[in-house]
Amino acid sequence: MTTTEAAATADDGQDSAPRSRIAFPLLTAGYFAILTVILFGALLWKPRAVVSAAEMDIDRQFYAWREFAFSEWRATGRPPLWNPYAFGGAAALGNFQYALLYPPNWLHLVLPTAWAINLIAALHVWLAGVLTVAWCRARGCSTVAALVGGTIFSLSGPYLLHLYAGHLTYLCVVAWAPLIFLAVDRILDSSRPQPMPAALLGAFAVAMQILGGYPQPAFYTLLAVVPYAIVSLPRGDAMRRCALIAVMYFLGASIAAAQLLPALDAARESVRAGAIDYAFATSYSLPPENLLTLIIPYPFGDDFSSPYTGRWLMWEMSLFVGSVSATLAACGLIAPRRRRDIAAAIVLVMAIVLAMGAHTPVFRLLYAIVPGVDRFRAPARFSFIAALMISALAAAGYDALRRKAFPRGAVAIAAGVLAAALFAVSLATPTIRQLDRSALIFAQLALVLLLLARVPRLAYLLPALIVFELWRPAARTIEWFYPRTASSAIQPAAADERVVTTSDKLLNLTTQLRIEDAWGYDPAIAARWADLVGPLLGADARRGDFAPTKDVTATRNSPIWSMLRVARVIAPTTQPWNVKPMPRVALLTDFQVVDGPAASLAAVRDENFDPHQRIILEWPPAPAPVSGDGDAGVASVVGRTTDSLTIDADLVRPAILLITDAYSAGWRAQPPYHVMPANHALRAIPLDAGQHHIMLEYRPPSVRAGQLVSAAGLIVTAGIAVLAYRRNWNQKKNA
Repeated sequence: MTTTEAAATADDGQDSAPRSRIAFPLLTAGYFAILTVILFGALLWKPRAVVSAAEMDIDRQFYAWREFAFSEWRATGRPPLWNPYAFGGAAALGNFQYALLYPPNWLHLVLPTAWAINLIAALHVWLAGVLTVAWCRARGCSTVAALVGGTIFSLSGPYLLHLYAGHLTYLCVVAWAPLIFLAVDRILDSSRPQPMPAALLGAFAVAMQILGGYPQPAFYTLLAVVPYAIVSLPRGDAMRRCALIAVMYFLGASIAAAQLLPALDAARESVRAGAIDYAFATSYSLPPENLLTLIIPYPFGDDFSSPYTGRWLMWEMSLFVGSVSATLAACGLIAPRRRRDIAAAIVLVMAIVLAMGAHTPVFRLLYAIVPGVDRFRAPARFSFIAALMISALAAAGYDALRRKAFPRGAVAIAAGVLAAALFAVSLATPTIRQLDRSALIFAQLALVLLLLARVPRLAYLLPALIVFELWRPAARTIEWFYPRTASSAIQPAAADERVVTTSDKLLNLTTQLRIEDAWGYDPAIAARWADLVGPLLGADARRGDFAPTKDVTATRNSPIWSMLRVARVIAPTTQPWNVKPMPRVALLTDFQVVDGPAASLAAVRDENFDPHQRIILEWPPAPAPVSGDGDAGVASVVGRTTDSLTIDADLVRPAILLITDAYSAGWRAQPPYHVMPANHALRAIPLDAGQHHIMLEYRPPSVRAGQLVSAAGLIVTAGIAVLAYRRNWNQKKNA
């Protein structure tokens, strides 16, 4: 324990006696286990129902993906690299949000999907609390103060509301942020002559964030670490400790490379491959009026008992930590300051300003100069950084109140004034909800602070007030749904036929049912497929809109549907179309070479284009097809898995083998054949005359490279850990 920790501990009456290294972790783990069990209730032992609201992301996306991916993993013994059931085929392992290599998700290998999702969600709510407590404790807070910090963050709006929205991977990634800041604090602690163990701890947390499946909060954590570390730098040895933070991120990224490299590879082909425009990047900016959510959970409605009337979406626009937490955080700021508290305050202000996005000029500056910011929308997601900093400052503020570091009466008067003001505003503006409830909390806080001088133990009412204030809004976020099942009207298509789903409520259900679909729901959709199919459905996937808005029966005779093998539409019942789909593989000799993807898309959309007769290519084929009388030969599929296609072809003259599945540069053919994009979004292989046995497999080089880098990263990290342990052991032995 550091000198700072000892001083803070001595100020807490309950912590005056030395505590074992086991008692405090057990207390923390037990407290948050009780909190989590009460919060989730029967969902932890009721495996049919799934946590989160219906028709949110778990319902529309994660349940189907995990039902497919982990059942495939169990059946084949390896994680699937490709999902052939959505968007004509799409990357699976290479999609961050599948999170197949994230260790907690391996629960899916042994448990039913619904039960595993519930346990994973509960685990990360527990983890967010425990790791925040550990960070607050490392900052020198007392036991009770640290528990206060963990309670605030785990029940805060910027964290827990995303569970209601079904943002499962977001919940997982954000839970590791406190451990990263703990590691940074230890690296920068000048009283620690050997900060390498802290860097290894941070590398583990970074790897978990990357593997967790949502890159945006991981990136935002990195952006917050930079100013936090700069302000917290010790006067001596600053360069070495800065370098260790860089090493921490490098090792973490290398450990997670088996996921990171394939995901970056797949991202280059997605709709997010390039920078998004500023208007789209600043969608879901926190409106100024939503600063009220800092102390009021749902001032503009809650979507539970009353419609949300604010801007954007309720779960994206919340800063809620509560009146008591905000007051304690202010106390943490006005008390005698340490450099870490100043750093937390600066990051807090930065996070709120950036969360406001388009409403301040700061985000535009960040968008222009910091690489990567222009790849994400929803700046309001910086709110979780604000909630984390408030949690740490509130823990410090609680201890400051106990130490009488400033006049408690002044804080009590301020709380009383706020209570009166909120009561007055609630009477004047009844459209803003829950103002009176927040006013009551401030009034109770003022009373407790006034009585503290006579009854010091009343300080323990403050944590109780925090739980009381946070609990009800948190509990309301825990909803559940029953997984979608196939109705009698949704029948599998015939062999080699594809369906198209036009019902927003059924997107990705076909993945769960293992029915090939021309559409789905996935923010990482391949750009070629999105640009080809999206306009036929009236869905703008590049803007995140996957719900079809067009009546596709009007375009049912489009040759593009035939080219994509679509013979049925699910809207919401299955309806066969009077169109003859092309086979999965076909041999064609007539081709047209155009200049690039834009030209190929225009050529395929041309009303005179006939995919049964001609192939659109983006560079000349080799060998070149030869026209002639009669068919060029025959080709058939003789074997299929999720990641491969085995084709036999017998040609009497050179031709092009068209494969009516989605193209990706990760597809390789053995013996070596040239796989190229055809008809903008499909695959083609130029073939010479003769017999061919082609093994077409989706295996991007980044998969193997990622495995090697991860193995090397684990070996290096383990070696550094052993050396650090031996050095510490030798130092203790010689002391």
